[in-house]
Amino acid sequence: MLYTILILTLTAGSVLGQSCCSGGAPLSGNLGLPMVDGRQVQFSISYDLNKLNTLKSGTETLDDNTRTRTTHTALFQAGYNIDKHWSFEILLPYVQQEREVSPLGLGSTVEITNGIGDIVFLSKYRFLNHFQAGLGVKFPTGSSDETTSRGILLNADMQP
Repeated sequence: MLYTILILTLTAGSVLGQSCCSGGAPLSGNLGLPMVDGRQVQFSISYDLNKLNTLKSGTETLDDNTRTRTTHTALFQAGYNIDKHWSFEILLPYVQQEREVSPLGLGSTVEITNGIGDIVFLSKYRFLNHFQAGLGVKFPTGSSDETTSRGILLNADMQP
């Protein structure tokens, strides 16, 4: 187990993942099924909806009603508790993003992307019956080469 953690930690820098944007599901907030005693399997299915329609620069709200984005995320989690101290889980998201851009005086365009997002594996250790420490790996399995209807590569925030 220790060798696996060490190998994953040392090779994590060579994996080309991309950062999460504010339009997607906050994966870190959805991690962490409750730890239970004994050998038990847990499952969780949830849905997250994000609608972005306000543009801000710092604390200033910009008067720009030309774009909106909606993100639908279905999250599937499965976990296994080995004993009262160790547990492992996986988080698998399915993401659909819709962006509508309506430049002033021009017709609107809608771009839609969907697919499996980045998969997260997490191991946790409970100590002193009240504290937990976890270590996880995020695998960039989501698409990063989605294009517009005109063949232009979409920004990272529109990739699943």
